[in-house]
Amino acid sequence: MNKLYKPEFENFYRQRIEPILLPFEKERASIESKRKLGVIPCIFAFLGIAYMQATKNIDSSIVIAIVALLVISSIFAFYLWFRDYQFNKSLKKNVTSKILTLFGNLYFTDKKNAIPYEDIQKWGLFPSSTNKSDDDVIVGLHNGCNFLINECDIYHTRQESDYHGRARVVRIHDFNGLLVKIQMKKKFTGQTIVGVKGKIKKQRMFEEVNLESVTFMTNRKIYSTDQIEARYLLTTAFMDRLEKLGDNFNYSTADGRTLTDEEYSARIAASSFIGERDVYDVSAAFVGGFVYLFVPTRKDFFEIDMKHSLLDSEQFYSIYNEINSILDIIDFLKLDKNLGL
Repeated sequence: MNKLYKPEFENFYRQRIEPILLPFEKERASIESKRKLGVIPCIFAFLGIAYMQATKNIDSSIVIAIVALLVISSIFAFYLWFRDYQFNKSLKKNVTSKILTLFGNLYFTDKKNAIPYEDIQKWGLFPSSTNKSDDDVIVGLHNGCNFLINECDIYHTRQESDYHGRARVVRIHDFNGLLVKIQMKKKFTGQTIVGVKGKIKKQRMFEEVNLESVTFMTNRKIYSTDQIEARYLLTTAFMDRLEKLGDNFNYSTADGRTLTDEEYSARIAASSFIGERDVYDVSAAFVGGFVYLFVPTRKDFFEIDMKHSLLDSEQFYSIYNEINSILDIIDFLKLDKNLGL
């Protein structure tokens, strides 16, 4: 479908979304007002601590009151988190899902572990990680290609000491972004894994593949069960598009358009200069007739800002643009073509 511009989306919003928003807007406003009230116990607890420090008077009744206030604050924070979770789940099911209808056969699914973490481990990607947590999952059909979008976090934990020397467990993100599974028109039988250096480990039965593209190979390692097939899949044109995908995707979700070649070259030069070249480098796994694309992002997708009214269509137009940018991945990489990639 052709992309809807803001006035066209406004018509869709008024006809399909706005009529069902009022109860959701009341709930959003209620949650936000309670969130402001939740700050009050913390303020009184802080004042109590400040008073004891200033007077050097450790009063047991004040200590008990501070502990009680902190407990109340913690319980209230959990209560708000749960209401947030339920609210967003209902909003996606009843409202955001209507935006998906603009793209044809797309829908949210509650399916857990849609792309198993165990498979990612078998491919040797993100070897430092120990777990995967999923957020939103969308499945659908675009230009004849079945696909699945899995917003996820692949991570491991480690113990660190805080400023006061107290031990704490910290989550380290090995990958955070969109894992996109796309059915390929191009036929293959082996497995080929493209990873960022330091985030891939050679597995048994795999061989290292060295390609001629110096730019592409600078920050990547490639392993495959079939050297010839790997070269059949990773053509020069495909490598060039995959190299640009991460930057283009993150730029388009922020700005609504893709980078020109000149802009892309300038961003690469700048990121290399500040030492963050691998931030948006995409990893890929060609397995079982599908390509799995690991597109790193710094954005939380398909979410509304609870501080702003739902009656402002801009929030929903942003979600529409996010979905459009994700589907552009298939078009950008030409995965819907039964051609040399």
